[in-house]
Amino acid sequence: MKIIDEVREYLKRIPIASIDSISRIVGSKSYAYLLLNHLVKRGEVFRITKGYYSIESDPTLLVLCIKPSYLGLEDALRVTFNNT
Repeated sequence: MKIIDEVREYLKRIPIASIDSISRIVGSKSYAYLLLNHLVKRGEVFRITKGYYSIESDPTLLVLCIKPSYLGLEDALRVTFNNT
């Protein structure tokens, strides 16, 4: 299996991946940045914030990246009812 396929499978299993977790898969932080940049340009992966990536383009995922953070009740209900 190619490294890019391993990264794609990893991104399908989790909601958000950090650059550190991807660099553990590929073996190098600089190659992880290069690979993720390629996937972002192809539209397969979205950059949530610096160092965090996801295959979903949901802006509420930013709450998982920034600590401490807050997701309001209205947003939480909107996300819950839109996914059902």
